[in-house]
Amino acid sequence: MLKIDARSLSKTMFLAIAGLGLIALVCQAAVIFVSPRPTKVRLQVSAGKSASGEVEVLNPTDSVLNMRAYLEDFILNEKGINYMPKGSQKNSCSPWMEIYPEAFEIPPKGKVNVRYVLNVPPNANGSYYSVIFYESYGGKQKLAKGVGVSVVARVGTHITALVNGTVKRKVSDIILQASKPGKDKPLTINYSLDNTGNVDVMVNGDFSILDNKGNLAGRGKYTMARTMSGGKM
Repeated sequence: MLKIDARSLSKTMFLAIAGLGLIALVCQAAVIFVSPRPTKVRLQVSAGKSASGEVEVLNPTDSVLNMRAYLEDFILNEKGINYMPKGSQKNSCSPWMEIYPEAFEIPPKGKVNVRYVLNVPPNANGSYYSVIFYESYGGKQKLAKGVGVSVVARVGTHITALVNGTVKRKVSDIILQASKPGKDKPLTINYSLDNTGNVDVMVNGDFSILDNKGNLAGRGKYTMARTMSGGKM
């Protein structure tokens, strides 16, 4: 029985087919990254009106890239960010967004501008979210040796639309907890809260530690975190 220790494998994979007399092939994988600018957009929009902008998508490679752009939803929670199908979330602006071109070609070391338009419904209020993904398709990158396989990682621009005059920022049930330090365990301070407003909130702050005489014993910063409306952290 042949046993393979996965820890001994490198990014270059050697494939051998026993008994067929074939020479082993060297298979190398090259990851292609395009670079969108910007990667985050926060728009002030008005209900019943349109808003637009552009994203510059750069090709850092020496090859022509065939690209497609498409929309998805995203949500934030205590576990991080998750992506969902277009229009599946109640606070999604994907259904009333248009992007063009949806399919395009970027020359080597070149760029293409992808334009987006938001047609805001008259009854919109609060905040809405979407992400524009850019993804390469078709073709292979030519490598110096062996077989070239292009492994494509999609990248995106996160869109947040805030409807003028309707945004309400509110948090509740704020709880602070401090753990008792030990010999090999430092003092830790945790916080939790509920976002009861209709917009995402970013939590950031400082704290001070006083001794039993009221003297300053230390300072620190809370880890920055963001949560959407109805979320917890």
